[in-house]
Amino acid sequence: MIATAHIHSKHSIRVNVQCAANKYSVTYRDSENMPNKLRNGVGTIHPYYNRWVQELDSAIDLEVAKK
Repeated sequence: MIATAHIHSKHSIRVNVQCAANKYSVTYRDSENMPNKLRNGVGTIHPYYNRWVQELDSAIDLEVAKK
């Protein structure tokens, strides 16, 4: 499935969520208004991206715990 987070009506991130019986994984899919630059041959993204994905991951954990 695909999960989307909208941040401050300015940025958005989409991640793939792959589920198994007792676990799930969250991986980058795409983003909007998130500077994506190449520095020394390495791609970079908005400095808060990981924080926002972690918040999304925590929200998924809360929903799973309700089940």
